[in-house]
Amino acid sequence: MSSRDLTSRLARLLSRVSLLLPLPLAVGVACAPVTVTGAGASVDAGALDAAVVDAATSGDGGSAEPDGSACVPGDVATFQPVYHPPAVQPQACTPELVGLFFTACLGASRTTDACNDFRKDNPECSACILTPEAPASPTPYGPLIDHGAFVTANVAGCIEVEVESAAASDGGGAGSAALVCAKAVDALGGCQLAACEANCPVSAGSAASLAQFQACASSADASGCRTFASAVSCTQPDSGVGVPPACLQSDFSAFYDSVVPLFCLPPPPVDAGAASYDGPTGD
Repeated sequence: MSSRDLTSRLARLLSRVSLLLPLPLAVGVACAPVTVTGAGASVDAGALDAAVVDAATSGDGGSAEPDGSACVPGDVATFQPVYHPPAVQPQACTPELVGLFFTACLGASRTTDACNDFRKDNPECSACILTPEAPASPTPYGPLIDHGAFVTANVAGCIEVEVESAAASDGGGAGSAALVCAKAVDALGGCQLAACEANCPVSAGSAASLAQFQACASSADASGCRTFASAVSCTQPDSGVGVPPACLQSDFSAFYDSVVPLFCLPPPPVDAGAASYDGPTGD
């Protein structure tokens, strides 16, 4: 695979799965779907905008074409990656709660009130599913990461959890190459944020600004973040690393269905198959 093709694939992987779902702010809501911290105080985020979510999950970034000159990657010469290990809390949720969180806060039928009520009534489960961004600290991340105006999927954490789960099942050690790959994925995501989060801020509810951020991240992959982007070649099927396919899904709902149970539900009995639940995430 050529370096150009690899960069293009990485941009799709980390923008369509990891960089997803901008959130419209609704200041003053008592118990918000997503709590956004800024300027030393917390403000409350409203339910996700349906049009923006639908555009993001379709992979086209919305109907508005981003202005490529509107923002460019910042200088990341001094960027140092900090790895965020997965925050596994196997007793935090039940299968029903995992499905209800998606319906209340992420699905097509979500409402601000429904998400507020869920988070208030199920704080432990909500905190397991969604954890706040802490780029300069090795804070463990759950399956979804809150960046304020948008949410990302924790691909790196998924790789580590899947690999260690497989190792526990067969009595072997965790695959060291896959764990190195997880750190590479986390480092690239951190570099993209360092390059673009300030220069190309995602506006609440704006698919166009999300697309601009994604374009900036892709540019960073080919410039200041090039070393980290090259390291993520470990996610290629022919790399021999064996990254679990569930962690590389480009569909947000499919990622949620596969990965959230790994972090927030008890592991299934050995040989019993993957955890399952009846969450209506196809809406």
